[in-house]
Amino acid sequence: MTVKSISRPARSLAFLTTVLATSACGAEPGQTVAVAVADTLDSGVVVMNTPAEGLWATSGRWSLVADLTIGSADAAGREIFGRIGAVAVDSGGRIWIVDQSVPDVRVFAPDGAFLRTVGRSGQGPGEFRLPSGMHVSPAGTLWVEDGQLRRIEIFDTAGVRAAGVPTGDRGVRTIAPESAWPAEDTLYRALPRRDGGRTYTLDNGVAMTLGAGKDVVRYHWSGTELVPIDTVPLPEVPHAPYVVTTRVVDGRNMPGTGPMPHADPGTLKLGPRGNLWITAGGGVYSIRQQGLSGDTVRIINRAFAPVPLPDSTRDRVRQMVTRGTLLGEGSPPESFRAIHAIYPAPDGTLWVRRQVGIQSYTYEVFDSEGLFLGEPTFDPTIDMGLFRLQVVTPHALYGVTRDDLGVERVVRLRIEKPAAERD
Repeated sequence: MTVKSISRPARSLAFLTTVLATSACGAEPGQTVAVAVADTLDSGVVVMNTPAEGLWATSGRWSLVADLTIGSADAAGREIFGRIGAVAVDSGGRIWIVDQSVPDVRVFAPDGAFLRTVGRSGQGPGEFRLPSGMHVSPAGTLWVEDGQLRRIEIFDTAGVRAAGVPTGDRGVRTIAPESAWPAEDTLYRALPRRDGGRTYTLDNGVAMTLGAGKDVVRYHWSGTELVPIDTVPLPEVPHAPYVVTTRVVDGRNMPGTGPMPHADPGTLKLGPRGNLWITAGGGVYSIRQQGLSGDTVRIINRAFAPVPLPDSTRDRVRQMVTRGTLLGEGSPPESFRAIHAIYPAPDGTLWVRRQVGIQSYTYEVFDSEGLFLGEPTFDPTIDMGLFRLQVVTPHALYGVTRDDLGVERVVRLRIEKPAAERD
């Protein structure tokens, strides 16, 4: 498949490009299919407007094939997991899995063979209380964040502890902050903002703050010390309205709070290269890529048909809002979110998770230029509604799912591409 661009004058734009795809198979010889319109503004921002159908509508569709499963109720020893907290894949293809229930980290070879256990329960060097996240540094070391001890344990690929550094975070974190390495000696961590947002006081006197947002703390890594350099405030994104409901427990009215189900707030994701990916929310399929300085690089808009909520689900949300108290602005949704989650990959591709039914999800893929490729073909043995994506590499997806008994396991989905695209 070849891609070519045809330019034509634009009114208030620097230029407008219609991106066309000519396929050697899956279409008539010489047939050209429009796949996007790229508007380059005077500011240099590229606005990519893509239709509902992507490049894979004619040919070249990728397939996701499950070729490895680690963990099951029938497994022995170190292949039984209680609660998987994080997954990482190092440069050698070894798979590192955090089991928060022990807690420890277990390392498996690319073929799934168990190699070693790293760390154990405790508070000393190389020990964990609540390992909440993990990532691989440019140097190839594994960084395991402990949300309760508020430190990062660093191991080499042989599982030998290299260092431990305090994070200085406040409170206990059950989910580690997003991290990125724009350079070998520079680490970014996206942390909840300490001030801001709007505070609501519930009937029981408990104060709740919504929409505080996040900041990125930039650190210098000397090889032994992690030194904060500065803090960069991140853009505000709409937050989901919360609903306060009351239930009777032992004769007492007990308030409970939670996000309005199926609300479509904006989301903000720190990409592996240190840039930001922001979704518009509000039922709009739009994704903005920008740098920490605030300069927008690209906007991706995609035409799509919203998937209506089932009547029973929509009525249940309306009843919840009517009987409860709404914190924030919003109304009961009519459709599933336009975008449920986004996963920027190190190779520049963007994976988008969308909900298309109750417990039914799909993934859509954009290339590094923002062209919409389409949906891959999914392995029928894997329930994508249960699949929690953890790691994207150029050749595979790694995620957490569970078997019929509810036992968690890690599944690798190999990305099969047409011969012309293979490395």
